Amino acid sequence: WWVLGFEVSEVLLLDAQGQEALRLPRVLAALSLRSLLQGGFEQLAIDQPELDIRRDVDGKLWFAGLNSQDAGDGAAADWFFSQREFVVTQGLVRWRDQQRQGVDAPVLTLRDVDVVVQNQWLGHALRIDATPPSAVGQRWAMRGKFHHPTLARPGDVGAWSGELFADMPHVDVSALRRWLPIDSQVSIQQGRGALRLWTDVVLGQVRGVTADLALQEVDVQLSPALRPLGLRHVSGRLGVKWYDKGGKPAVEVNSQDLVFDTSEGEHWPGGALRLGWQGDDFQAGTFSADQLDLDALAQISQRLPLPEAWRNSLGRIKPRGQISTLQGTWQTLGANRDKTELTYTMQGAVHGLHLQRDTQADSVWAFVPGITGAHIDFDLTQQGGKAQLNIAQGSLTLPLGLDDPHLSLDQALVKMAWQRSGDALAVQVSQGQVANGDLAGEFSGSWKTAVGAQAWPGVLDLTASFSRVQAAQVHRYLPSALPQDVRNYVRDAVQQGEASKAKLRIRGDLNQLPFSNPASGELRISTQINNGRFAYVPQVKNSRLPATNNWPTLTAINGELVFERSGLQFKGSTLVEGADHVPWQKVDVRIANLARSEVQVSGEARGPLSEVLDVVSHSALNDLTAEALQASQASGLADFKLSMKFPLAALQKTKVQGSVGFLGNELQVMPGTPVLAAVRGQLQFSEQGFKLKDLKARALGGEVQIDGDRKSVV
Repeated sequence: WWVLGFEVSEVLLLDAQGQEALRLPRVLAALSLRSLLQGGFEQLAIDQPELDIRRDVDGKLWFAGLNSQDAGDGAAADWFFSQREFVVTQGLVRWRDQQRQGVDAPVLTLRDVDVVVQNQWLGHALRIDATPPSAVGQRWAMRGKFHHPTLARPGDVGAWSGELFADMPHVDVSALRRWLPIDSQVSIQQGRGALRLWTDVVLGQVRGVTADLALQEVDVQLSPALRPLGLRHVSGRLGVKWYDKGGKPAVEVNSQDLVFDTSEGEHWPGGALRLGWQGDDFQAGTFSADQLDLDALAQISQRLPLPEAWRNSLGRIKPRGQISTLQGTWQTLGANRDKTELTYTMQGAVHGLHLQRDTQADSVWAFVPGITGAHIDFDLTQQGGKAQLNIAQGSLTLPLGLDDPHLSLDQALVKMAWQRSGDALAVQVSQGQVANGDLAGEFSGSWKTAVGAQAWPGVLDLTASFSRVQAAQVHRYLPSALPQDVRNYVRDAVQQGEASKAKLRIRGDLNQLPFSNPASGELRISTQINNGRFAYVPQVKNSRLPATNNWPTLTAINGELVFERSGLQFKGSTLVEGADHVPWQKVDVRIANLARSEVQVSGEARGPLSEVLDVVSHSALNDLTAEALQASQASGLADFKLSMKFPLAALQKTKVQGSVGFLGNELQVMPGTPVLAAVRGQLQFSEQGFKLKDLKARALGGEVQIDGDRKSVV
């Protein structure tokens, strides 16, 4: 194209008040045939201009005294933004924002301004480089690309849409915010460092800002209703968008690889986070996260735009762990603040999860157990959800059900689902596995709140099988709904043993435990026990009674132990403590009702007679037999049969029946009496005394036969 150029010097433009608004010391213009046909220039180049720009109290932008939004003055703006290229070198710009700071707004002066504006049919590209005051920062660079609708005027910037990029190698936000509108829903009060900004513009309005940050001493407020967040340093990417949704203002905040330390010492290690909400009261919103640190989230939750109930809950459960994925929504329904309903959805996966149990009864987390060392995948709403929980070297703290709710776990797996309807709650476990120092097994079942006034502790239907159980720890896993006396008896009586092939079945309203009426439910625990230790009459802890007042404990137990409804039964073999060479067979221990404990023990044995007599003389059996055998001396093997009934609440009413079958023993019943040799026959005894029946022996050099009895005085 043929180009013609000319130069104009010292151009001065006054505004409507007669004030200098534009000064052009030197203007270079280039004309071409194309530009002449279009009524403009091929290029306008201005050297060292001085320009005043202001936004008035009504929000109108004025360039060199020209109102960019006024229809009467729109022709000049249209003409300017129709020129093919506009170039400024070494210019000076003065900016005032009267809408934000009034008619006496301070002036921001930018020096060494270089500008290139290129206009095409519907598009506008610009580049601006400028040096701000030293208090604000170092030289800036800005790039912009905009477009406008086909029927809009080129000079109507209110119809422009596009993106503006700014690169600020060093900036002081606290100084910059005096002149630029960086306060909206998110307010940055101060900060120093490097900043790169991408600004989205829709129809002349800023709708979003994305920032790459490397700042120190930052003070940001994510909402006027929240506490400011003071940061010692911050780096990464942060984005904010503003828009209308359903007639309400909406905000979306997102971060990527954002790392910061708060002035209170809290650390945010990075990850990706997206959070959006509607309205100043956060009535609805969405959130998503990847590689998010829960500990850091809990620490800064008081400065995040979350519902107040959520912020309070986070403070109580103190979550820790790494969120690999998380998505959720929330919405508060109800116009009356006192009668609102929170609806929410949440899906995600968390590694290394730690949660403290929330003890506040009305909390949405009240029925969630405390957890450590867990990996969990979950999908939930306010109406219910499902989850898969894996625990390795962790623990659970149950919200209800056990005396000691804290369970240490080596390994655990639970697949579960739950539903909520009003105050009613139902839980289903389709698969469960557990292993720790006490037990290892599998379980499945369901639980729900009961119908009626006594909704808790609820209705349980549980089936479990265990390959390994430490018998002494069984009491820890008995439901707390069982009577306290029952749980205490199991704790004190079952003292040792390795249990295998254990099975557990509980079905019914836990208010009815132990289901004495078969129609009300089912409770049964059965197990094979090896090397057990059972104190059928437990010794009272811290008792000062001598050992002779205690009943001999059963040791080396092998057999089947069954808890059914309110009763207990053991069948198998055992030793009696103090008589390690007298194995008892056909041992049967029964307690018909643990709440009204009467213990029945029976069994048969063969072994050294001297050991049995020693046990009798050093236990409560000595008193029960009126010390009749206390001084007896014997040798050799004998057969024994024993049957006892112990009312635990009144041991003085104990009933005993037994017999000793002599097998050629040597016996001295009491000191001073002849020693009987080759004794055969029976000694029958009870709490009333003893009886010698058809007893034959050698004594005093001949054969003797003894029959007789001795009654005790009760």
